[in-house]
Amino acid sequence: MSTSSNKDQIVKYWQDQVTAWQESKCSATQWCREQNIKYSTFNYWKMRLLQKTKAAPIFRELVAKPIASGVELRVGSVKIHISPDFDELTLCRLLSSLGAL
Repeated sequence: MSTSSNKDQIVKYWQDQVTAWQESKCSATQWCREQNIKYSTFNYWKMRLLQKTKAAPIFRELVAKPIASGVELRVGSVKIHISPDFDELTLCRLLSSLGAL
């Protein structure tokens, strides 16, 4: 059996343990005691697996295209047309709202 396969099996084992704990609705301390698992080891794996599953920030390229009466920004399927006399505060609020998505 390869080292990579062993690592995969260990990760799978701890994923299963964390899932079982979550489904138990017990505190981690109580669950570990009942399963005869060292709490510090369980906590290490729980934190390690949580870090792995955190979503990476999504960066999107903004494309500014000059048009006759201002600028059009495209982010994916969203288009924002900004006229030459745009309201700066409104634009800032809009971009802030989009950034929160």
